[in-house]
Amino acid sequence: MIALAALVIGALGLVVGGLLRRRVGDLVPTGAPSGAASGRVRRPVPAGVLEVVTGALFALTLLCASVSPVLPAYLWFIAAAVALTVVDVQHQLLPRRIVWPALAGGEVLLLLAAATTSAWEALLRAALASVALLVLHLLMALISPSGMRMGDVRLAGVTGL
Repeated sequence: MIALAALVIGALGLVVGGLLRRRVGDLVPTGAPSGAASGRVRRPVPAGVLEVVTGALFALTLLCASVSPVLPAYLWFIAAAVALTVVDVQHQLLPRRIVWPALAGGEVLLLLAAATTSAWEALLRAALASVALLVLHLLMALISPSGMRMGDVRLAGVTGL
């Protein structure tokens, strides 16, 4: 039964990966420096790789986390991480257009999971970790602006969640 569920979730990941492939270029701010501007050659992700990677990560997440109310949040974060990885490798950016929806969507999905399982303490820990990492990274960025940019700070909030 779990193998069938992993295949279904993996197929969903293939579809999500295809959607990410079409949308990831639209999510980079216009006028953003490309990897080529920084001396790096920007190469597109080969056809099918994004889809297969997203599908595999979705299936592995199901196998590790099982079917639970928190699974949609995990899948949401994986989709955001795949998109952010592609944009970061190509442009050395973590755009707000991806990070803020990842944070907001993750919060909503975790809130729904907590509501269905009464795991309010876990939700509170996740929210506190999110805020703590965001503040810590903001302090580090203010102390050493050349070492960390604001995209990293925003992503810390998602990572903590």
